[in-house]
Amino acid sequence: MKYSFLILSLIALFSCSDPKADLIKEIDTLSTVMKAEDFPSEENMNKIVGLYNLYLLTYPEDELALNYMELKAKYLSANNDYAGAIKAYDDIIAKFPEGNRKADALFMQAFIYENNMLDLGSAEAKYQSFIEQYPKHELVHDAQFAIENLSLSDEELFEKLMMMQNESLEIDSFIE
Repeated sequence: MKYSFLILSLIALFSCSDPKADLIKEIDTLSTVMKAEDFPSEENMNKIVGLYNLYLLTYPEDELALNYMELKAKYLSANNDYAGAIKAYDDIIAKFPEGNRKADALFMQAFIYENNMLDLGSAEAKYQSFIEQYPKHELVHDAQFAIENLSLSDEELFEKLMMMQNESLEIDSFIE
C-alpha cells in the first residue's frame, strides 16, 4: 500500500511537469557539467548527443532545434565521430537550406574532411561548393587557402606561413 502511494505520487508529479522544459533543463544541466570539465568526457558527449537527438525527434520545429543540431555536430566531431558529424551537418543543410547556417555547415564538412578524415578529395569538393554558393562569405578566403594548400604536409604549410609572415613584415617596414 505504501509503495502504491509512492508510485501514484511519482506518476502525478511527472504527469504535471512539462516534458519539453524538463528535457531542456536536463540538457542545460549536462552542459554545465561539461563546461566544468577540462575537456568533456566521451561519456558526457555521448549523453548530450542522445539528449539532442531526443529533443530534435520530439520538437523538430522548435526554435532551439538549429542550435541543438549545430551543437550535436560539434560534439560528434569532438568525440571523433566524424561520419556522424558530417551527417549532422547534412541534416542542417537539408533543414535550413537558406542563410549562413547552411554556409557554416558546408564549410565545417569541408574542414572535417580535410583535417580529421584526411579525405582531401571530398574536402576540396566541399570547399569548392562553399566558394561557389557563398562567394561573399567571410570564410571564402579560408576555403581558397585550404584548397591551394591541401597537398602540402604540415611542415610545408608551416614554412609557407612563415614566409608569408616574413613578406608581410617586410612590406610593413617598407611602408613605414
